[in-house]
Amino acid sequence: MIRDALPEDTLEIGKLAKLFENESKFVKVDVYYAAKQYADYIREGKAKIFVYEEDGKIIGSFGFILGKDQHCGALTAYEAFWYVHPDKRGCGIKLLLHAEKWASENVERMLIIHMVDSHPESLRRIYEKRGFVLVEQSFLKEF
Repeated sequence: MIRDALPEDTLEIGKLAKLFENESKFVKVDVYYAAKQYADYIREGKAKIFVYEEDGKIIGSFGFILGKDQHCGALTAYEAFWYVHPDKRGCGIKLLLHAEKWASENVERMLIIHMVDSHPESLRRIYEKRGFVLVEQSFLKEF
């Protein structure tokens, strides 16, 4: 079952996100910081987060940060995370489809990302099949 995340779900979402550190050298998750941020964003209407539950346990999540494009004002859903427990990966596409449907009904644009070291080719194929186009690449420098 996919449903809207509640502030009280965010600790479990953070714990799930922590597992992603094993899949990308670029991801670092402070579970408690992330949980507080997610909860604040939900309460303030700055984010839309979905959870995928199985037998009452959160096994996946998809989160958007909501905002207006700084150049044209288009209401945009910026994907912040999309993660499914490694043992349950088949349901990940259901989360994507749910998030995409929500976005098509509530915002003007949806921006989605993928990590260059975490399934880049398979995700690129999925995104392009769904009508997304590559518009930008990011570079990171840590200090």
